[in-house]
Amino acid sequence: MFHKKNDNGKLRENQNRSAKLRIERLESSRSGRSLCYIDQDVLEKIGLSTGDIIEIIGRKRTAGIVVVDSVDRGKNSIKIDGIQRQNLGSTIGEIVTVLPSIASPAREIELASTKPLYDIKKQADIIKGKLIDKPITTGDIIDVPGAFIQVEEDNNPVIGSMRMFAGRTRVRKPSVGPLKLIVLKTKPRDEVIRFTRDTRIKINKKIVYLNYEGIILSYEDIIGLNDEIAEIKKALELSFTYPSFYIKSGINPPKGILLVGPSGVGKTLLAKVIANETNYNFMHVSITDIFQKYQGDSEKRLKQLFEAAENDAPCLIFIDHIESFAPQIQKGMISNAWYFEHRMVTLLMELMDGMYEYKNVIILGTTHKYDLIEPALLRPGRFDIIIHLSLPDVSSREKIYQLYTKDLIIDDEVSLSQLSEISVNFTGADIKGVVRLAMINAAKRESLELQNELDEISTEILGNIKLKKQDFLSAIEEITRRFNN
Repeated sequence: MFHKKNDNGKLRENQNRSAKLRIERLESSRSGRSLCYIDQDVLEKIGLSTGDIIEIIGRKRTAGIVVVDSVDRGKNSIKIDGIQRQNLGSTIGEIVTVLPSIASPAREIELASTKPLYDIKKQADIIKGKLIDKPITTGDIIDVPGAFIQVEEDNNPVIGSMRMFAGRTRVRKPSVGPLKLIVLKTKPRDEVIRFTRDTRIKINKKIVYLNYEGIILSYEDIIGLNDEIAEIKKALELSFTYPSFYIKSGINPPKGILLVGPSGVGKTLLAKVIANETNYNFMHVSITDIFQKYQGDSEKRLKQLFEAAENDAPCLIFIDHIESFAPQIQKGMISNAWYFEHRMVTLLMELMDGMYEYKNVIILGTTHKYDLIEPALLRPGRFDIIIHLSLPDVSSREKIYQLYTKDLIIDDEVSLSQLSEISVNFTGADIKGVVRLAMINAAKRESLELQNELDEISTEILGNIKLKKQDFLSAIEEITRRFNN
């Protein structure tokens, strides 16, 4: 990547100079490198040229490398990629402020991954090599090109079997492709910095979950579940931070917490927030992570999971839709399929409260089909704490509408209070769907000739669409119709 260092004296003279520019889409072939194509006339006014560093301020702030855009000269625009738009919290057609910046060499940067990755610390040097001279700010999301190892090869029974049959043939390691990281902390703090070969990279092994705006999820993203949050926090604190509370009474700490509620009520969201907001390790496990092709391998993977959790204790093992993982044990199991489920459910129960005690490990499960879970798994000693998440009330529904419409242009005739009253039995996910459909309805209304080609609507139209009452009412009617089908 080309890059030239800003002239500090020149930038200090121009620190009070800035420009208001409209965001335009940058073609995908140029994305991922922090490049910002800016109107040549604008650059001449604020004294910048290709290779200089700029700070961009939208709803959030980020940084980029200037490239002169001579094609769209006079349009007062800035072309940036999707990652930069996400870092700004802004979208195509919105106005952002651009100003010169001095990108200080970073002494230290702490990063975290947004998806599971095996031993990310061992891959830190690879990450660093791909980010030299990249300007960043705290909170930025960074795309790192390349293919990164997803699981440890030696512990993957499928790869082991493949190697056995393939002889000395090299088996390709499973990977997650390009890596998405988030910048947690930087030294120096609160300023635009850049990676150098001397920058120390700290990799936080926890996975960080983001909200729809690309910001780290927090308790503020959850509405109407304050009591449930308090109960979970208290249970985890007593189990992990103050275990003597149970030890003195001769009672074992809880082994499992189960979140029960309708689909879309916020169970998985709550689990992600717990992962972000607590200092405990968090392992998100899916059925595909455990269930393997060859007999005995699934049981082995499940045991390895608990062993890894104990090594990283205190640790939460999160299993979404646990009714699929541990269904009711059927009588008269004859077929291999039923027998396999029987073995896995039995093993899970043994691991939770069997002969060998895994210390400081708690299962966090979710379900919207409580009646399908094996009853023996729900007794005390396994899932000790069962929390039922109810549908949001009218007040909570209004707050959820406010959350998802805060950055939209809404007609004065729209009453979020009235919308919340008619959205009976709607979950947070349903309300998010209503807002999404209302936006689509408004876009169709603004450009009727392009109803089936929304990607072709001009950025001027997209940036100024006003949502009307009928857009929301039609969306609510559509969601309600889905309930009844």
